[in-house]
Amino acid sequence: MSRRILAAASVSAVLLTGLVGCSSAGSASGDDCTAALRPGVLSDGVELQGTVGGTPEVKIGGRTDIVNAQRSVIRHGEGAGVIRGGEVVTANVTIFDGESGESIAPTQKRFLQALPKDIQPDFTEYLASGESDRLVYTDLLMAGLVCSAPGDVLAVAITPGQAQSSQIGADATVMVVEVLDAHGSAASGASLALPWGFPALTEDETGRPGLVLPPQAAPSEQRVATAIAGSGAEVTADDYMIGHVLTVGWNDRKVRENTWESNLVELGSESQPAAYAFRPALTGHTVGSRVVILDPNGGDPVVHVVDIIAVG
Repeated sequence: MSRRILAAASVSAVLLTGLVGCSSAGSASGDDCTAALRPGVLSDGVELQGTVGGTPEVKIGGRTDIVNAQRSVIRHGEGAGVIRGGEVVTANVTIFDGESGESIAPTQKRFLQALPKDIQPDFTEYLASGESDRLVYTDLLMAGLVCSAPGDVLAVAITPGQAQSSQIGADATVMVVEVLDAHGSAASGASLALPWGFPALTEDETGRPGLVLPPQAAPSEQRVATAIAGSGAEVTADDYMIGHVLTVGWNDRKVRENTWESNLVELGSESQPAAYAFRPALTGHTVGSRVVILDPNGGDPVVHVVDIIAVG
């Protein structure tokens, strides 16, 4: 299985990883969703003609002398739920040269984060400034997802300056984005009582977990339990997963890792476990779940609290 690419948060080192959009002319959302990226002559001029081997065939007919990024919906899907910001989205992304219409990057299935709501005002202000050509394509992809819905196909057009900042070319560029699915950025579902010997879990108002370890000896073998049962698909061994991880030492009570303080991470599949040897313990759980793993860890026992955010 090929490695997926994860774009998390960062407006080109100005904000987060990936980025903004929703148009009055092409939104599966309601009238209450407002986006920073608007339709324009280049994004509106993209015609989806079909797909060959999973790669979209498009005709690009609009002018390429654009002065800022644009976004249009070129096919409406039938998926439920409006992406409003912060969700983790699975999407197929293909990049085309706006002048020649030729593909300059093959179609890739990617995990992207829709531009978070608290960043959208700053992004809009930055987009309107004289510095907008510093935005890179991941920023603009994140932005383009806002106000879309699963099943939509988007055309996100960027300026020559933005393409150069992205190091993908010197011409105006068009990204065709097929929105496959969207998930919240934290576990969500029915809370379950953990078995005896597991830590007590806490949660703040944003859904970030914490834990209180019990006053007893560390486990001598791995134990796994579900704290929140998500309603998504069951994870298979081959699924490539992203999520959040909180790891705490059992004996020293010190936090070893907390991705809630940074970004979502790749947990991989069983054959591509990324940096997480506990990945097989997540197979069989469902997307959206929070799983607690008691790990003997070769004599240095730890507790992992894992949110399964998305698979692809």
